[in-house]
Amino acid sequence: MALSYAPLQHAILSVAANQLRLLNDNRYERDAWVYKARAMNGLQASINAGAVDWPFVATVLMLCFYDISDGCDESWMTHLRGGLSVLEHVQKANFSHTEGPSLTKFFVMYFVAHQIMGLTAHETDSGLPKQKWLDDDCMEEIDALMGCSRGLLSLIDQTSATAGHFATMSRHRALSVSELGEIRSTWEDLSTRIRSTPQVASHTAMNSANLIRVAESKRTTALLYLHSRLAPFFPPDAIFTPTHKPDLLATLVSQLSVLPTTPTLLWPLFVLGRASPDSEDHRRLVLDRLIEMQRLRNLGSVRLARRLVEAEYRAWDLSLEGVQQPQPQHHPLGVRGKWISLA
Repeated sequence: MALSYAPLQHAILSVAANQLRLLNDNRYERDAWVYKARAMNGLQASINAGAVDWPFVATVLMLCFYDISDGCDESWMTHLRGGLSVLEHVQKANFSHTEGPSLTKFFVMYFVAHQIMGLTAHETDSGLPKQKWLDDDCMEEIDALMGCSRGLLSLIDQTSATAGHFATMSRHRALSVSELGEIRSTWEDLSTRIRSTPQVASHTAMNSANLIRVAESKRTTALLYLHSRLAPFFPPDAIFTPTHKPDLLATLVSQLSVLPTTPTLLWPLFVLGRASPDSEDHRRLVLDRLIEMQRLRNLGSVRLARRLVEAEYRAWDLSLEGVQQPQPQHHPLGVRGKWISLA
């Protein structure tokens, strides 16, 4: 595909050059910028010519990855939204491609999963439209790239949507008794569904045992994320707790301890880091793993995750010293101009 579409070829070259730069090989730093600019100009030329099809989508995906790996500037979300829009267009237009349905599935998984996971770091309603999987997607199969099933990703997305909706509402007024009851009911329903949603490895998957272990760690992370997002709406001594935070923390730490350090564990480490800033052991585990990830790949998403987690720890330490901190559901997590990718 890249051989027949110059913008895609340029995008791939820019990503490769930038990866070398991130690993302290600056020989191709200029090439990274030059080829990225050529790819962007090529996309604009394709739009002007009305030639928007599958290679165009692939180019947008590569530019999205470039911005994530480079530093997680908000521009990657712009590329993602554009990619989803163009993907919908080419699907409706029935443009043919030699790679078959597997390419479509890959594009949908990449864009939808990155949107879902990117929203888990934001406390209020994003306003982004809800995305759908393909009709013939298997919701139970573990995706090797994302390390969990589409079914689990959908439940994570529902958690973010519920928490974001009520967090936005609570910024302007106190929640009513009926609204708190709705949160409580949703919390119970989602915790049950997250625990029971099937996650199975494909018969063609390499090292399926490890893939299943990763998927189970993400199931535990989804439960911990659910607790972290919905518990702040209730008093600390609330009796109703469909998820028990200490048990989830212990389970997740146990699961992570036997898994190798790979980028697919970024979200579990990020959620663990934010959920237990009071534990020195957990701090050490999270930061040691993030530092190791950064040493191996130096991805922008890893660097930003480490920065945000360290900020969380500093905020916790300041609170112990009596410095008042805002409640988590009342302020957005992040850095101005950045949007972390946790996929």
